[in-house]
Amino acid sequence: MPGLLLHGAGHWVAGDRTTAWRLLALEGAGLAALVAGLGTIGVTGASRQIIGSTTVLALSGFGLFLVSGAADLYGAAGAGHASPASRPTARVELALGLASVTDPQFDHRPFGTLGGALRLGRAELAGDLWQELDGDTRRLRLSGAWQLLGRPPAAVPPTSSRLDATLTLSRYRFPDSRFASTGGEAALVGRLDGAAFAPSLAGSFAAGTVGWGLQAFTYDVPGATTDLDELLLLRFGYGVVLGRAEGVQAEVLLSYDHRRDGFAGASSAGSGILGHLDLTARLDGPGGWGLQGQAQLGSAWVFALALTRQLGGRP
Repeated sequence: MPGLLLHGAGHWVAGDRTTAWRLLALEGAGLAALVAGLGTIGVTGASRQIIGSTTVLALSGFGLFLVSGAADLYGAAGAGHASPASRPTARVELALGLASVTDPQFDHRPFGTLGGALRLGRAELAGDLWQELDGDTRRLRLSGAWQLLGRPPAAVPPTSSRLDATLTLSRYRFPDSRFASTGGEAALVGRLDGAAFAPSLAGSFAAGTVGWGLQAFTYDVPGATTDLDELLLLRFGYGVVLGRAEGVQAEVLLSYDHRRDGFAGASSAGSGILGHLDLTARLDGPGGWGLQGQAQLGSAWVFALALTRQLGGRP
């Protein structure tokens, strides 16, 4: 199984020595960052003064290791030779759907979901609402983004490589459990087109997020005080684009998300230290109609499916 241990071995066997060396170097950098981060945490006894930066270092190294392995398997399989072209992004997008949350601690009912995005040049405003259909549990998120790097969404042909700066406000309300949370966060969200790294990786992409947030918890009980909690935002994943630019096109992304404040919570395998796995997919068809789905696996299982509609042409 070339590529599983020595990333780049699959490309080496396929005769692409340049990409093989690049992937091996990426794996080496990831392992070095992982060892350095975990080693520093161990030596300092997980000191609160540096635990944030060392966790970022360790998890970023782990992300590089996983992404380089996925890229080697993808490219060595020859999937990139028939990659589709990206399509320009519409100015307005709306989404309406349903979601379910299976949580061992909270008895959630099905949710109705409503989302939307407005894109103006390099700026984007987006929001989504999850409302329990037979209850009062609710999630509201509002975000703004500015594209720092990459071609504008309206460019022809567009590219999936970009770097965005984002600001997000969120509000979770759990009236049955008598508490709510309000949070704000800032992050850098990046995406690298596989073709920019190597021709054999065309049709795939790597995605990552790094940021920081602050969350306030309030409780509907006499004498309760407000609790503040910091959020370390880390996310990395690898995805593929399928289909044709002029017809039906699909995009699938599998990622690890370190945040533990959402419905999915923390992974039960990590004793609350690790985040959760996130599988997202979207299907865009002709006429602006499409579907988007999400599955999250943490301490809770979250599944969502929505019908999407794109309007207004290119921004």
